[in-house]
Amino acid sequence: MDEVPKGKKKVSGVVLAPNELVHKVLSGGIPKKVSDVISGVPGRLENFISTQINMVNGQWNTLIESIRNASLLATGEKGYDKKKIIDLGECLAIGNVSGSNAPEVSPYNAATGLSLVVTNLVKPPINGAIITFTDKYSVFKLEISAIFIEQANTAADEKKKT
Repeated sequence: MDEVPKGKKKVSGVVLAPNELVHKVLSGGIPKKVSDVISGVPGRLENFISTQINMVNGQWNTLIESIRNASLLATGEKGYDKKKIIDLGECLAIGNVSGSNAPEVSPYNAATGLSLVVTNLVKPPINGAIITFTDKYSVFKLEISAIFIEQANTAADEKKKT
């Protein structure tokens, strides 16, 4: 897992949905059974957390890369098998993070996850921009070069402001 942030190794993330990754970040808890096992061993908790962070960020990177690769459209013109990249262009991510969508509930995670996917795949200068709404709206810009856990936490912090 230490090789993942360096780009030397990859983690499978294709089977995970964005909402599952957001949940992993925002739940912040360690399962009780895991905590019971590692709590008595010095350094294990820090090692476990570091590994979890690397894994979630690696899974996010794999997910975004797979979406980008899936956007290659085969255009068979006159016997050629050309590839054309389909992108999201100048879309803007808008997520409903209303009170009924509390952070521990799946719809909140789905709205946040999808907003993060969209804002990571659109063209500059719009990439990184997200609008969220409850009874008020919030417009903010993420640093898309930041690791996934920072992006998810920034989105959650913005939700707290509305």
